[in-house]
Amino acid sequence: MALLDGAKDEKSEQGVPLNYLSSATPQELLTAFEPLVAGLKPDEKLKLVASLFKGGWLPSGEAAGLAGLDEAIFLDEVSKQTKGQKARPAGSDI
Repeated sequence: MALLDGAKDEKSEQGVPLNYLSSATPQELLTAFEPLVAGLKPDEKLKLVASLFKGGWLPSGEAAGLAGLDEAIFLDEVSKQTKGQKARPAGSDI
């Protein structure tokens, strides 16, 4: 995710985006990410798709669809993940 986020805002000296993903539509991003998430376990898929959503790569509806969940359930799961991350001590791998 760090690589995607770093590449998202890279521009040439003339201000032209250097990364196609920064101007891709949500549908194009779904097409690009679908093969990646297809082989993941459900919890891994949710974690990745939640990161894509929280990073601003996908709107909630598209992210929920990619995760295979109803949008309300997806947003609830993202909220639980966020609360769980805040509760963990810094440097914890749990």
